[in-house]
Amino acid sequence: MLIKFDKDKLEYRKVKLKSINASNGYVVLEDGKRLECTSSLVSTIYKNIYGMTSFTIPAEFCLMMYEGLVVSLEKAAINERYVITSNGDMVEWQPLMISRVDNVLAKCRVEYEYYFDGSYIYTFGDSIPYKLRFGRKMTDDGKFVSVDVSASNLSNVLSDINPFGRRNCLGYIASNGSYAVTSPLWATLVNIGENNMKKATMEIKGGMTQFDKVDRNMIVSLQFAIYSGKMLSKVFGYHSLDFLQLPKLMIQLNTVNLPNVPVDIRNTFDIGIPFTQCMAHLLGLLRRCTTLEEVCMMNKVIKYLSTKGIYSRKAISATHNTKELPLIPF
Repeated sequence: MLIKFDKDKLEYRKVKLKSINASNGYVVLEDGKRLECTSSLVSTIYKNIYGMTSFTIPAEFCLMMYEGLVVSLEKAAINERYVITSNGDMVEWQPLMISRVDNVLAKCRVEYEYYFDGSYIYTFGDSIPYKLRFGRKMTDDGKFVSVDVSASNLSNVLSDINPFGRRNCLGYIASNGSYAVTSPLWATLVNIGENNMKKATMEIKGGMTQFDKVDRNMIVSLQFAIYSGKMLSKVFGYHSLDFLQLPKLMIQLNTVNLPNVPVDIRNTFDIGIPFTQCMAHLLGLLRRCTTLEEVCMMNKVIKYLSTKGIYSRKAISATHNTKELPLIPF
């Protein structure tokens, strides 16, 4: 499910902040209260700008929030809520990101529908079915397509100079005509897995679509199964993990504690499910999301699969049989 953007749900809150927890996605206020972030991207952006994520003396911040979740933040130049002007007046400090966001929203066209994924505000321009119909094929059968959208990163509004730019969403079209589409998680989809394949000096057949190349030359790793299992079970329950065949993997690896498997094995062990099949299953689950928080979680898992969740087939010697698995129905 795509979350329609509503500017009235944006709010700004000035607080004293103690820390930002990058791994678990929350910020800690002066009184110890935690506020959930839509993505650990918030921490990454902040760390890149300011160079730290914790403060001995709580720091003055402005949080940008959407549906109660922190989507961006800005630190005051002086660690005070009120500052003295050149005229000697005491005024409350004004965050730069408010005017930056207003500038982005002013660029939005009233005839377009806009969506929000916790980081990007984006629009397809035309209707989604139309964009999917004429999207770039990512598989030969045309079930996966890359769709261009116009997007602006509100989480990174302090650094992003251009209000809107082109990014890619991934669409999946089922046999019955139903579809699922992600938010703009990628600058471009045409090079997914390309770096790993180049490092392995693979001979890539010309004319193949990108996802077919990934299926042919890359494996989905045990590390992805562990990561996605932890994330998906929180929202959809353990039955949503059936496609991963975790009991089978436990037997193959002779352990019931898969996270304790050595890292090098987790990263290179083939779980026996093609990349496209895993992606189709995840997009099926994405259709079931009803809240921004759930969409953000699914975005993490989908992006993880397309980056850290695959490994060069040529770089490993062990292979495992694959079989057709049922997908989440559309």
